[in-house]
Amino acid sequence: MSGRRFSLLLLCFSASFFLFSVGGATLLLQTQVQSVYECDPQTIVLFGFRNKFGGGRSTGFCLIYDSLEALKKFEPKHRQIRAGLIKKKETSRKQIKEQKNRMKKVWGLGRRVIKKKARRAAAMED
Repeated sequence: MSGRRFSLLLLCFSASFFLFSVGGATLLLQTQVQSVYECDPQTIVLFGFRNKFGGGRSTGFCLIYDSLEALKKFEPKHRQIRAGLIKKKETSRKQIKEQKNRMKKVWGLGRRVIKKKARRAAAMED
């Protein structure tokens, strides 16, 4: 690990990794980071792993948040879903495209009304 830096705005430490021949072992890495920095494993976010040409080496990035609340506030939703903190909203592609096309026809504050109607219709279906 290298490049440890603390961010007051994001309430987290950041570090980059240089790995040797580890394939898909993020849980193993998470426990190693936990032992080095003595933190809660749920506040550790590992992402951005890239393989080096020729194999055997990888680099990645790690964020260690101060608390779970800070993680939920600053971390993007797709990484929260990967970490299992929030559930992915299940909608069909057809519903997404229909809503997009309805939104294209309305300007200004009317978009808010269209979104509200779409949410109501989705709630009625469930």
